[in-house]
Amino acid sequence: MDRKYTAVLDDDTLDAFEQLTRVARRRLGRHVDKVEIFSTLVLLAADDVSLRDQLISAVATATPTADTSSLTPTPRRPSPPPIVARYVTRPRPRLQDHLHRPMHQ
Repeated sequence: MDRKYTAVLDDDTLDAFEQLTRVARRRLGRHVDKVEIFSTLVLLAADDVSLRDQLISAVATATPTADTSSLTPTPRRPSPPPIVARYVTRPRPRLQDHLHRPMHQ
């Protein structure tokens, strides 16, 4: 299940993140979504011990610039009900029914 988070970034971090996304788009020659960059960074850091240690060291020495309580899950909207299509078929009038019907009653 995918979860959606909202992150509030300071100006310097946001600029670096957007620059990273632009470089990836130029090098790959396609649209690269910011969530792709973020997800890949998380997975790389989780998989590579050296990168993970580097990340943790950087977090330990960094001065917090954003309130970490702002990293809260974004509430999900309920899914809309499924669309149900109904096809109504009606019997087609027969030509002979029209021919044998009295004109005036």
